[in-house]
Amino acid sequence: MTECDLLEEGLWTLTESRRLWARAQRLGDEARELVLTFRSHRLCKISGGASEDADGIVKLRYLLRSASGDALCDGCLASASAVSLAAMRLWTTALLRAEPERFQQAPSCAICRRRVPSIIYTPQREGMPRVA
Repeated sequence: MTECDLLEEGLWTLTESRRLWARAQRLGDEARELVLTFRSHRLCKISGGASEDADGIVKLRYLLRSASGDALCDGCLASASAVSLAAMRLWTTALLRAEPERFQQAPSCAICRRRVPSIIYTPQREGMPRVA
């Protein structure tokens, strides 16, 4: 194999890699839009990001209550809230610590169906013991 052949093969590899990366990005964007379009009854979209953590936690609490009974992962919550994944992880951790009687961890997400740590809102009725 000559140097010219190696250069051509390397160029083809880089071009193919860029094409596949762009396709993966486009598919991710389409999947996000499909989730927000066809599962909007389970997950309402909150536009804009929160400027403060307290405001973000309030929005997160509202979002989880609107999807009562469905476990949602940080990735889906971040997409619906238009905030960073890092910020959403901080907010879900804070909410789990602040209100453990209403918000619990779950093993998978009801939206994307991945087996990732998720959070679920489970309202507790008065007089009813919580089932762990």
